[in-house]
Amino acid sequence: EEHYKRLIKAEKDFIFDRPRLPINDPDKLTALKLPQVVLRNTKFNDKGLVYIRYGPPDDRAVSLSDGMASNESWLYYATPYNPKIIFHFEIAEHAPPGDWRLVAVPTDRRMLDSRMGWDPLLDRYMMAHNDLEAHAALSELRLNAQKSIPAAMEHERPTWNDSLKSINLDLFAARFRSPDLQNDYLVWMGIDLNSVDTTQTKNDTIHLEAGIAFYDSLWNQLHKKIKHVPIVMDDSVHISHNKYMLPFSYKTEQNKMYVSTHVRSLQGNQLGGYKFALKYNPIPAKNLAISDLVLAYKVEPTTKKSPFTFHDLQIIPNPDMKFKKNELVYIYFELYNLGMKAGNTRYHVEQTVRPLKTGNVFTNLKRLLGIGTKEISVTRDQTGASKVASEYGAFDFSALPLGKKELVITVKDENTGQKVTKSVRFELVD
Repeated sequence: EEHYKRLIKAEKDFIFDRPRLPINDPDKLTALKLPQVVLRNTKFNDKGLVYIRYGPPDDRAVSLSDGMASNESWLYYATPYNPKIIFHFEIAEHAPPGDWRLVAVPTDRRMLDSRMGWDPLLDRYMMAHNDLEAHAALSELRLNAQKSIPAAMEHERPTWNDSLKSINLDLFAARFRSPDLQNDYLVWMGIDLNSVDTTQTKNDTIHLEAGIAFYDSLWNQLHKKIKHVPIVMDDSVHISHNKYMLPFSYKTEQNKMYVSTHVRSLQGNQLGGYKFALKYNPIPAKNLAISDLVLAYKVEPTTKKSPFTFHDLQIIPNPDMKFKKNELVYIYFELYNLGMKAGNTRYHVEQTVRPLKTGNVFTNLKRLLGIGTKEISVTRDQTGASKVASEYGAFDFSALPLGKKELVITVKDENTGQKVTKSVRFELVD
């Protein structure tokens, strides 16, 4: 509902369907490397794209003076879900009316008078005593904008009613290849039942609505699914580790998409949601390829049909990727385009678990020296009779120390000599 209200406002005030010519870009240094959703937009100016994602700003500023470009800046304060962010817009000289573009920094320092107090670095740039000090502040502003603005345009800012309570959820997405050579996306949603208003007894039912929508790179909707979710606390099919698991699937030729999810209570004032991007290279038609790696609480053969049945296997995923070290960690992945010789495939699988690299220099040095770390590698040889193979198994990580890990799978096709590698991150906890 919130997204559509913003869209209606953008369609009213921020439509710009004329060509976005490079000559009309006020960001002459091309300081901002904006995502494709901005560059390929043909309907809105940049104000509209920001408004759709962030809604009305908490503060805005405009400067008017002779020889000054049309300008406006929008300030959004930090929330529990988003950091503080400032967007600067300008219309270049000779550009048509309404062609508002994002710029890293206002192009005229006189514009900063009306932005006084918004940001210490902007203030330092405005109050610089000499060209050297101004240039240093300007360079830092540009570097900050190069990181923050493109990242901000990949996300949205939810606005919450003060009485609205959040529902926490974890999401995990994986891509496979369908028999008709399309992308088969699976998205598992884990609703944290600790964050949902609790029921009085095991027989009480919580009624939620859960939904997912897939969009192309221009945010055109491709697919939408909404489910009524009646939760009974003794539901052994969907509930695992105090999370209610919901699988969603979508088959498409798209390799790059945006995904929007939501959960809301039908009985109370509770809401949760998350948006993320899926970006993949196409799965090759002939060369060896590997799917995403799925880590799960359980993977086992089954003849029963359930929401968690996939290729005759029951897969109970762990969307938050945190596993207790005394529990088995299951894995599932698929291989495509295995080479055939004499009607058989032969391939070598190497599975390595190692501590995850961190930004801490001393931790990484200890890792290189093998101090306080432990790495496990397991290899096996496989044969089959199909160019497509499903691989699953379980790991016992009880001997490993707690902490964040990386699992790396490397497969070598012994018939063709081709290799593929895929990795996934997880965490071992008490």
